[in-house]
Amino acid sequence: MSLQQLLGEEVPAEKICSALLDYEKKKGEENKGNSEANKSNLLEDEEDTTSTVWLQLSTLKFITNNRKLIPFKIPLKHSIIPSSYEACLIVKDPQRTYKDLVSEAGMSGVVTRVIGISKLKAKWKSFEQKRQLRDQFDLFLADDRVISMLPKVLGKTFYSKTKAPIPVRISSDNADQLKKQVVSAYNATYFRASPCSSFMIRCGHTANTSQELAENIESIVRYLCEKKVVPNGGKGISSIHVKTTQSMAVPLWNNPNLEEEVTKLRASSKEVESSKRKPAEETKSTASPNKKAKTNEIKTSETKQEERTAKNDQGEGKNTSPKKKTSVEKSTQVPPQKQKALPERKENASKKNNPGKQPSKKNEPSAAPSTQPAQSSAQTTTNNGKKKAGKQKAKGKK
Repeated sequence: MSLQQLLGEEVPAEKICSALLDYEKKKGEENKGNSEANKSNLLEDEEDTTSTVWLQLSTLKFITNNRKLIPFKIPLKHSIIPSSYEACLIVKDPQRTYKDLVSEAGMSGVVTRVIGISKLKAKWKSFEQKRQLRDQFDLFLADDRVISMLPKVLGKTFYSKTKAPIPVRISSDNADQLKKQVVSAYNATYFRASPCSSFMIRCGHTANTSQELAENIESIVRYLCEKKVVPNGGKGISSIHVKTTQSMAVPLWNNPNLEEEVTKLRASSKEVESSKRKPAEETKSTASPNKKAKTNEIKTSETKQEERTAKNDQGEGKNTSPKKKTSVEKSTQVPPQKQKALPERKENASKKNNPGKQPSKKNEPSAAPSTQPAQSSAQTTTNNGKKKAGKQKAKGKK
């Protein structure tokens, strides 16, 4: 399917791409002249002036609700990754088997290094070591069985600089499969979906021709519409732009039926909201009589309990006898011993609070010892009388 069939209109992609390449060429020549004038070291290597060409799409809806780790692999007619790029392959353990597999497939010139996941964890731990590994290779390929482990191992140094590993499906005993996967990785572009309505996909570089860029744009739009990455296909796209890393976005296509699509989308969203509200209202209506019945039952049970408690209180009032009341009153009365002890405690407390009246205390203990010897003498006289009576009885018996 062409862009005209996908989008419903003829898109002058080739003309716009040629104009963009001419602009980049003129700008590159100006920058080159300025750099030569300011160049101090004649032996310095020339910088690569090629820049990436991006395809920018805007959609009516979000593509996904969650950020996806595994990217979409979009095959292209013309490769945007140069064949001179050196790749590093990250594989599952054991590492030795995959090294032999790369040499057997004849890909040792492209895949220059193979690293096992355990060696990657052990050897490249610090931030500086990971940064050196990132700058050492142009492309990173990874076995799809370990791709989910790499964000923790590699960190943001890889994923923030567009050096995120590309997933490859390989097996330990199939060299042909490895070769096909590496070639397809070089002949494709990648897109990591996130919850947004505007995103960019790499479609080429300034070294490509305008025709090659137009064909790559067509293959990208076809993939997004056919694989339903964009909701509603071509109707869900609001605009398409083309740009380079330093240029402004050049409009390639704008949806002519944008207002109609927006009104349809709003109407559908309202229908969805109303359909969500209806079951909620139905549940409320079905639940309301049950709630009323429950509240009525609770009220009746409460009234019954109140009536029972009132009856019990009345019955207790009738059955109480005066004897019980007198016993209660007796229990409340204070015994005479405690009544005597209470004023003594009060007197002691008053004496403690009034230390000026302490001489009266000195007189009281003087009387106490005088009573004690009187008691002891009385006891001795009674004991002596008993002894004499006993002796007299004994004599009479004799």
